[in-house]
Amino acid sequence: MMGGNRSEPVHRIPEIIPAVDRNLTRSTALVVCVGSSGLARHRVGHSAANRIDMMPESPGNTPAKRNFRPALLGLLGLGIAAAIGWPLLDKITARKAAPGEITGAVSEAAIQRGPSGLPLPRFVSLKSEKVNVRRGPSSDYPVSWVFQRKGMPVEITAEFENWRRIRDSEGQEGWILQQMLSGKRTAIAMAYGDITHVPMRDDKAPSSSVIANLQPGVTGEIEDCDGQWCHMSAGGYEGYVAQQSVWGVYPDETLE
Repeated sequence: MMGGNRSEPVHRIPEIIPAVDRNLTRSTALVVCVGSSGLARHRVGHSAANRIDMMPESPGNTPAKRNFRPALLGLLGLGIAAAIGWPLLDKITARKAAPGEITGAVSEAAIQRGPSGLPLPRFVSLKSEKVNVRRGPSSDYPVSWVFQRKGMPVEITAEFENWRRIRDSEGQEGWILQQMLSGKRTAIAMAYGDITHVPMRDDKAPSSSVIANLQPGVTGEIEDCDGQWCHMSAGGYEGYVAQQSVWGVYPDETLE
């Protein structure tokens, strides 16, 4: 009988990667959107598969003489519209973020209330697979981009009638109809500095076992948070993640 050392089986920690919409390919690909709003180019970044930016349609590929008079008249019209519209937007109840700020801890004393009576700012999630984000609180405003993923967290920063101004995890802002948003809380795994993934653990302790590693951009549902740890489910796994490592809850926020 032959002897020898038997090696123990290696336990591999699952890696959960962000879901990619099957209708989208590379981040540099161009696709034609339905309607006359022009071309759409995928954004580069961890949410590239979740959003399409609207770009003005080019009149043609060959150089040609252009009449600039309509353009000048258009700019004059935009100037008049801005002079009338901006004072209205300034009256909208909103929390103005400091330059470079995306989110931060909000104390009870600092909480503001919008016309709906709900706190501003606050986190919600997208209710539908495709959600138009407009440049202003009306369907008359052009679409800035289209979200492509249900359940993504966004932060409401202002309210105007049935419109909500939102900010995404990359700091981009726009207006969405209220009925396209859900109160269900979700969060996105984020990478800061040298951190390349977010560990999901089986308990609320840094020394507890890692169930899975969430790559940046992975979205999961939040069950509860205690201000330090969030009970979260993503990619078929359920466990605890450090609250500061996800975007969709405030650093000291508690959820039950």
